[in-house]
Amino acid sequence: MASIRVRQARDEDHAALTALHEREWGGPIVVVHDTRYDLRDLPALVAVDGGGACAGALVYRVDAGGLEVVSLAASAPGNGAGSALRLSRHLTPADPR
Repeated sequence: MASIRVRQARDEDHAALTALHEREWGGPIVVVHDTRYDLRDLPALVAVDGGGACAGALVYRVDAGGLEVVSLAASAPGNGAGSALRLSRHLTPADPR
């Protein structure tokens, strides 16, 4: 399994996130619990492999009800990105880990 680090998405991750969502969901628009979301407008955590490439992403929203995962996608099955991102859902958005 590759070494995976999870961090808050940055501006320079935009192209990789766009490509990931295009490949996995056919684009950035998803429907979750009867609500339409544009993944480009929401905060995200990215899983980055040892070479610095985007290995996956967890897109979320926060409101008075708490944190809701809107999208979870890994770029390649079996590299650990999905597991790392699922565990990260327990972090608060301000948590620097």
